[in-house]
Amino acid sequence: MSAGQSSPPEESADLGILFVHGIGQQRQGETLVEFADPLSRWLARWLTAGLHTEAAVGEPDGAHVRLAEATLGGSEPAHLYMEIDGQTEVPSVTPQRWLLAESWWAETFEPPKTRSLLLWMLLILPYMMLVQTYEQFQRARRRTPRKGISGWVTRRGRVVAFGLVFLGALPLAGIMAVVVAVLMIGLLVPIPQLSDYSKKAALLLSNTLGDSFVLVSSAVQFDAMVSRVADDLGWVADRADRVAVVAHSQGTAVSYAAITGYENPANLSVFITIGEAIKKLNLVRALQSYGEPRRGIQLGAPGPGTDMSQSARSGIERWLRLRSLRFAFAWAGMIGFYFVSYAVPQLVILGGKQHTHLARGFLLAGIGLALIVAVCLVCNFYWRDDFTREPEPIRHGGGKLRWADYYASADPVPNGRLFDPDDDPDGTWLVEKEVWNFGSIIRDHTTYTSSEDDFLGCMTNELFKVTGTTLDETELAHLRRARWRGWWRVWWLTSARALSAVTTVVILYRVWGHLPRIGHRIAVWSHHVGPLHAVGKRVVDALDSVLIIGHPTRAEIAGILTVFGVAAIAYVLLAATWTYWQKQDIKRFYRRFTPEDDTDPLGGRELLIFVSVLAFFGFLAIVVAATQDYALPWAWAKTLNWYVVLVAAGLVAIPMSFGSLLRGPFRRSEARLFERYPRDAVPPPPPPPETVEAPAVPAT
Repeated sequence: MSAGQSSPPEESADLGILFVHGIGQQRQGETLVEFADPLSRWLARWLTAGLHTEAAVGEPDGAHVRLAEATLGGSEPAHLYMEIDGQTEVPSVTPQRWLLAESWWAETFEPPKTRSLLLWMLLILPYMMLVQTYEQFQRARRRTPRKGISGWVTRRGRVVAFGLVFLGALPLAGIMAVVVAVLMIGLLVPIPQLSDYSKKAALLLSNTLGDSFVLVSSAVQFDAMVSRVADDLGWVADRADRVAVVAHSQGTAVSYAAITGYENPANLSVFITIGEAIKKLNLVRALQSYGEPRRGIQLGAPGPGTDMSQSARSGIERWLRLRSLRFAFAWAGMIGFYFVSYAVPQLVILGGKQHTHLARGFLLAGIGLALIVAVCLVCNFYWRDDFTREPEPIRHGGGKLRWADYYASADPVPNGRLFDPDDDPDGTWLVEKEVWNFGSIIRDHTTYTSSEDDFLGCMTNELFKVTGTTLDETELAHLRRARWRGWWRVWWLTSARALSAVTTVVILYRVWGHLPRIGHRIAVWSHHVGPLHAVGKRVVDALDSVLIIGHPTRAEIAGILTVFGVAAIAYVLLAATWTYWQKQDIKRFYRRFTPEDDTDPLGGRELLIFVSVLAFFGFLAIVVAATQDYALPWAWAKTLNWYVVLVAAGLVAIPMSFGSLLRGPFRRSEARLFERYPRDAVPPPPPPPETVEAPAVPAT
């Protein structure tokens, strides 16, 4: 037991949960609050059918969820006790006591030097972008197509989309490398107005990616993190009958090392990983070694039964597979992108005027394209297994420790499953589930606990299994249906997000020749709104001073800002409509509406409102693209302002009315879609008990 920690209480908890945080500079107790609040709130709402929204504090009578003895600081790990009782609402949840604690290791390492961190990012950036996007491309290719023409088209579309993303990995890495290089310039050679921004951005990178750098560069500090988690795990194990470890992001790698590298407690029952970073960390760590010893490659000395070309090809392939050269090859591809970026303007602007520029442009463009294609081919043929290497299962008690892995659909850190489905086809020790948070590569990694009808339900059910609590089939079916409804809802959000991006690009292309006129009109109008004019002028001045490509006029800059500003406002309104749909759907989830009693199947009224708003903005986008100007929608808004108010009211009132009329068709459609696109495999019903025929009674 660590010094300063108290002795275990006489009465142990039924379940002890150790939460392990990930990237960042968390304060002590912060991780416990971030996990315990959503978990206790979820249990309180679920066990009371939505009647209570928060867990009780103290000792009130009849409370389904009660928190007590919360400690967020001191020599002991931050912890609290939670008492749960399903009572009559969920009888299968019997009274039980949980100990919730955190392992706080953010203070066990020194933040790395900013320059070293930026240099490390420059080193790994092109390679990591390549393998990240290639794994997504491979997953799209491996995905089993659904039945029918729609399934075939969807799979081909995903393959093409992620193939384009893979081809754009090096250009994106090149742009990000320029950003990192600018930060380094701002730190090394302080420039007015750039130095402050560079320091702030570098500090942000240090606080978010610093521990990743330490994990692969300092064995001493990594062992300090692992030791802290091992000590905290022992502290929880002494106070609970069964123990679960719940780790997020880089905390999964630290926890995995603590469980496998130290003697894990005998009552450890499950390891739950959220947005795991084990596979990615092992990838970077392996690439920073020289690999296995190799004998010199003699291209001119073919072996028996081989010719010169075979020997040369074998030698080249061995070089391409060298781990220590991965970064160099990837950087060669990114340099090729810079060659193309330099050559294309030469060909477009000066190629027809000066033959010297024309020849040099074609030469550099050809070399750049050859490097990009060569690196992508090398990644496809020789690095395809880099991101698929799996960690070893955790040995525990003569078998394998149960491992529950949850990864968000767009979370770039785990980038999909951790294990191959064939590793445990029966699900005896492994469960992996894809959850849908927001379908966003930016938000998904940090919003797992916001997924109330998907992730939180899955994790809570897994924790109940540790205590021996088995939910009845009605509750499990309700959780499965809620997961499907969450997927359906986020699918609409991601589709709307993609349509918004495509629409913005199309509108920008259509109004490109009219940008000065649009910008001038906005400038004249903004004079009547003082604060807006002042803010707009400052933004235009700032952009005009930093733009080094081309010479746009101030009116053109204002026109471009108008296009993106209008698109952003439209998307914010659309996202607000979706958020309202999400809140209403979650309320229905907690109230445990059955499919027969649900007043809004498929989202019902909220779905219709969302589609109506999406259709309205789509109509305005078509008008702007057709007229190549915003004049017509602007005239409608000015001269027909009362009609605009009526249209806005109609976008809500009409779907609310049609929601009741379409309830029956929506209910039947949800049943068909739920069966056609299931998210969870429903276990087969148990076989009926064998009946033993009674022996015939002889006649007397």
